[in-house]
Amino acid sequence: WLDTLPAGGLRDGALRSASYQFMSEDPPLAARLIAGIGDDKIRNSQYENLANNWMRSDPQGAALWIAQSTLPPDVKTRLLAAKR
Repeated sequence: WLDTLPAGGLRDGALRSASYQFMSEDPPLAARLIAGIGDDKIRNSQYENLANNWMRSDPQGAALWIAQSTLPPDVKTRLLAAKR
């Protein structure tokens, strides 16, 4: 259903909402949903939410994902420093 929505605010909002539902249960799925958000600011903000949430449940998995993510380098450094 999400894939059928046209690009734009409605789709970004739906993907954002859906990703929240999976952040705790299935972080990799949440990351895939977030990747579909077209607005860079919303997408990066949601990625940060995911990373912070994921760090609490699986620090090693989160660190691997953060390192390989498309987040800006300064954000990656900040998130990984918070792990320590």
